[in-house]
Amino acid sequence: MKISIGMTVFNGERYILDQLKSITHQTRLPDEIVISDDNSKDQTLKLINEFKAKSPIEINVYTNSVNLGFTKNFEKALKHCSGDLIFLSDQDDMWYQDKIEVVLDEFSKNPDALLLIHNADLTNEHLKKSGENYLAQVIRGFGSDSAFITGALTILKRELLDYAIPFPDGLLGHDGYLHKIAALLSSRIVLPKKLQAIRRHQANTSEWIASSLGKIDKKDVFISQLQTNVAENYNDRLAINKAAHEAINKAKRCGLFDDKTIEQAFRIINQENEAINQRNKLVHSTFLKRKLIAISMLFSGQYKQFNGLKSFARDVIR
Repeated sequence: MKISIGMTVFNGERYILDQLKSITHQTRLPDEIVISDDNSKDQTLKLINEFKAKSPIEINVYTNSVNLGFTKNFEKALKHCSGDLIFLSDQDDMWYQDKIEVVLDEFSKNPDALLLIHNADLTNEHLKKSGENYLAQVIRGFGSDSAFITGALTILKRELLDYAIPFPDGLLGHDGYLHKIAALLSSRIVLPKKLQAIRRHQANTSEWIASSLGKIDKKDVFISQLQTNVAENYNDRLAINKAAHEAINKAKRCGLFDDKTIEQAFRIINQENEAINQRNKLVHSTFLKRKLIAISMLFSGQYKQFNGLKSFARDVIR
């Protein structure tokens, strides 16, 4: 099985060599590293090219003449990956030596899986462990591992990209979209084993509360959500669902999934769309009508498509 690593970089001179070195120290080396640089202005490309000249692994570097943004840059990297199995990688973490070996073993045990996400230690900028791990934070804060969605910890099979690319316009996070399709097809694995360090520092692109170095719980998540700006609409989720619907159609045409799995995927998308449309209606309604719609959504179970009672509470106090 050919192994690719798809990595995006942007002004990553401070940590990029640590990450690349951790990849070359793997007990099972990848066959290629594909790097897409999003128009860095520091020494990132210089450091990568110097490393490439001495690397035992084939490294292919692509540069953007203009900044594409995080999601589109990742799409570009993934399009250039030629492997059967593709590891997503950020520029500033550090992989443990057996990461690739363990992941390969898990996929061999689960041949029908399309995507795997594994656990990680949360560390400070100097890679000092906080004592917390990503999966435990998510489960304490959100109640289950279904919200455990992080690109840097994700590995996927080529087939998933065949269904998912091109990414829909306006997509804010490639990882959530890829996980959504795999989950809809019942082809997502969550591995509790910690296979790398997630380095937290001031320049991180994600400020998701679950990646906090301090221990969190459901109360912390609720407070965090109350402090975020109220959405004007949820049309971005409708667009993602439209793209996911097309991805499931592609999977259906490939004939690799049974009718029950495909039908269930379409049913889940339709139920989510109904809830999104109701919440869109709520956002633009009068004070009293918002409360009535919120109560109706609560009793019909539609808040399960959001953050449950937390979302209901936000809507009631809007």
